[in-house]
Amino acid sequence: MPRHSSSLFIVLAAIVTAAPATMAQRGPRADKPTGAEIALQARRARLDRANAGLGQFQGKRISFTPALLDPRADLSSGQVIGVLENDVDGDETGLPAGRYNVFAAQLADGWHVYAESAGQIVREALRVTVTRRPGNPTEKKPRIRPVGWGVDIDRTRELIPPPPPVATVNIVTYGTTLVIGEKRQFGIELRDASGNLLTGRQVAWTSSTPAIVGAPSVGVANGIASGSATLTATSEGKSAQVTLQVPPIKYLVNIGAPVIDGAFAIETSVGASTYLSTYVYGSPCAYPCPAINWNELTWTSSAPTIVGVIPGANGQARINGVAEGTATITASYRGASTPVKVTVGRARATWITLSPASLTVNAGQAQQLSAVVRDATGAVVTDRPITWQSSVTTVADVTPSGRVAAISPGTANIYAFAENAGASVLVRVIPPAVATVALSPATLSVEQNQWGELKATLRDQSGAELTGRSIIWTSSNAAIAEVTYNGRVVGVAPGTATITATSEGRSGRATVTVTASAAAGAEALTESISFNW
Repeated sequence: MPRHSSSLFIVLAAIVTAAPATMAQRGPRADKPTGAEIALQARRARLDRANAGLGQFQGKRISFTPALLDPRADLSSGQVIGVLENDVDGDETGLPAGRYNVFAAQLADGWHVYAESAGQIVREALRVTVTRRPGNPTEKKPRIRPVGWGVDIDRTRELIPPPPPVATVNIVTYGTTLVIGEKRQFGIELRDASGNLLTGRQVAWTSSTPAIVGAPSVGVANGIASGSATLTATSEGKSAQVTLQVPPIKYLVNIGAPVIDGAFAIETSVGASTYLSTYVYGSPCAYPCPAINWNELTWTSSAPTIVGVIPGANGQARINGVAEGTATITASYRGASTPVKVTVGRARATWITLSPASLTVNAGQAQQLSAVVRDATGAVVTDRPITWQSSVTTVADVTPSGRVAAISPGTANIYAFAENAGASVLVRVIPPAVATVALSPATLSVEQNQWGELKATLRDQSGAELTGRSIIWTSSNAAIAEVTYNGRVVGVAPGTATITATSEGRSGRATVTVTASAAAGAEALTESISFNW
């Protein structure tokens, strides 16, 4: 609406009187009070119906209830002079519909009138003219008596006092050392020129070296690598800095080996291999510390011709004895190292070959076992003591020289040990073998068509009689004498024959003579003898 529009322009005249010295003594502020200050004054002087006089402008939907101000009262900045009730949104006052406190405020360029609602300055809404009251030069302070009011739409403007700018920035450090892997929240303090603490402001965080200290977005610094970096916090053009130190991680290499006289030491032999494991620890660092890169772990030998070392996976290594002597192997990781003393002795026996590979022995007999011992290099060694053992001594026993004695039928394992080597032979013990076969009588005479009986006695090597063994009977001339399976001899025709009894390869013999017999006895012999062939 143009400045001089009169469709909704309500005129209010204000008579203000003041003594000549009033303004000089009052000393108006050179700066414009903040909205918060004016709102605070308005809330303290809030108008209610107890001290207000009703004023209604007919035909308008805007009403003003002026305060009952004593003309003799001093007017002060922030004084409520009335209550404005606006029923129409967007009318000439420029105020939304609502109820407002209307108060005066003295600024450097004069007096202004503002509307306030719910503790917030809404607009500079009214115009007040301050003049001296003529004829009363003794008054020391200006006085105001509202007799009317008006609104100039073109002068109406938003009163949004800007917040005080940031004057100082301070970083709350909580220490300037940050370990690798640590995430630490840093605090921030923003203050205005008066030292008041400010909140709700944007703060930008940066790191001079993000590879050392990660640039935080909300003040959380992250230690990444050793070194130093400067952390900067900036708000509204003001900055603060703090230099952070990230110490390097120091590592400790521990080896899974015995400790002898305060140092790691192991013993091995030529041709033998020993496996070692390492454990690497880092400090200082935040849990969990950075993972160990096993590819950076190195192994060295002070004398590779004596001790060889072959790195393995995950910190392991194989230690090989090459020749007799002493050497030092060292495990190193990122500046940390640990030595291990290795003593290599003569090659130890690693395997034994026994012969024969298995045994079958008659009870009561003995058989010698031979052993060939080889060391870790494959060479045959003869100076290593061999220990012999039997798994079942009641079946087979063994002497310190490896001679096996068969005791009783059954099976047993014979073991031979030499240092780190061992071997075994399965021994099967069978009943004692037949050593001799004797026939009795040694000579036998029978008549033709008559029979006689031979007895076979079997004995072992010790002379003990054996029973239950199989015996095969044969005749050297069956046309003269025949023999049954159980040693019964039948005379067939006159003459001489040899009867043989054989058991387990051993034989005994008897001579049989057959003589002629009377014919009368032939029938009787036929009736009385029955052969089971």
